[in-house]
Amino acid sequence: MKSQFQSKEELDALLQRLSVEEIARERRVTPKTVYFSMRRLVIPTPKTRAPAHLESRREKHWHWKDGRILNKDGYVILLMPDHPGASISGYVLEHRLVMEKHLKRRLKSWEKVHHVNRVKTDNRIENLRVVSTPHYGEVTCPRCGYEFMIH
Repeated sequence: MKSQFQSKEELDALLQRLSVEEIARERRVTPKTVYFSMRRLVIPTPKTRAPAHLESRREKHWHWKDGRILNKDGYVILLMPDHPGASISGYVLEHRLVMEKHLKRRLKSWEKVHHVNRVKTDNRIENLRVVSTPHYGEVTCPRCGYEFMIH
């Protein structure tokens, strides 16, 4: 089968005025086909976000908790789609945000935030320590030099 999009310029022009879903509907293909073409033509794919009309409905839903939920690992995550460290779904780990605010800088990718009392939802600054891997045993904070044990 012939590719739907022959050039990067053609697809870029379409993306300027239409969403991926609208392009797929217009070309009678699936959105997945459009994303594969974007990858093939080396066009960055946007982070997925809910359409504007759904975002306003989200806050009115009876189960809405201000974008604060627990992830599958038990950590608190916050909806912050504009944060540079946000996942593809727009969520950021709360304990990393608390530590970034305390340090007044972004955390490096190799820096981990450890919960001293091992309660994953306790994100008080007194309970958080920045560590580098390994994430167990006696560890020294790379920033302040504080030494502590991780069990």
